[in-house]
Amino acid sequence: METTPFYTQLPVLTEFADVGRPEGYSRLSDRWHVLMCDVRDFTAAVEAGRYKNVNTVGAAMITAALNAAGKVDIPFIFEGDGAMLCVPPQLRDPARAALLQKQAMARESFGLELRVATMAMAQIRAAVFNRFGQDLTPRKPSRRPPFLMQVLPRASAKARGSAGSTLERR
Repeated sequence: METTPFYTQLPVLTEFADVGRPEGYSRLSDRWHVLMCDVRDFTAAVEAGRYKNVNTVGAAMITAALNAAGKVDIPFIFEGDGAMLCVPPQLRDPARAALLQKQAMARESFGLELRVATMAMAQIRAAVFNRFGQDLTPRKPSRRPPFLMQVLPRASAKARGSAGSTLERR
């Protein structure tokens, strides 16, 4: 439980100009887990005019995980058709269960396939980040105007592809 306040204690990003300054980012604990989800074949759904359905499912994923986290502040990034969230170890199962419920909702309500995967940060570092010289280092945005979006740098496409074979999928 000692890693729970990690994100809460990060310095707040208040100026957009600071996004590029590495000193404001903090290394995510190896004990935390990354939850990833995305709508499969979202491009075809968007081209068919179903962009609102895709965005609704994407936003529902974040809402579900935040609800599961309760009062624990967690970093996340919304990407339109999916999201990536980071949770402390004790929230992995509740957050994953919430995302799996949204997976069923996406299928039943919108006819969309939602992929959900989880992986421990230690596994990600061993399999991907250490190999490609990258890391997951969140930064906390301001919650007061002017609002800045979550800052959770993404791994390169090459690195993400390498992790795909080792992710736990549901």
